[in-house]
Amino acid sequence: MDLGVFLGIVLLAVAFLSLLRQTRPELAVLLSVAAGVIIFLRLIGPLQELVRTFEFLAAQAQVNLVYLQIVFRVMGVAYLTGFTA
Repeated sequence: MDLGVFLGIVLLAVAFLSLLRQTRPELAVLLSVAAGVIIFLRLIGPLQELVRTFEFLAAQAQVNLVYLQIVFRVMGVAYLTGFTA
């Protein structure tokens, strides 16, 4: 995924957010969530590839995949908590 696309989305969202927060703060929150969702949806493909790579490495190291799934869940909860904070 091209870093320029993400940078463009973020810069565009920040520019609109700075304008909207002064006049319509409720729309600014919606725009912030929408920008986060768009970025997340664009990252699903590379994230799936990363998960497959970790699963392959865990299989090669003979690590039980249950432990890897627990680590992924903890990381997901941490990211969601950070995003909502």
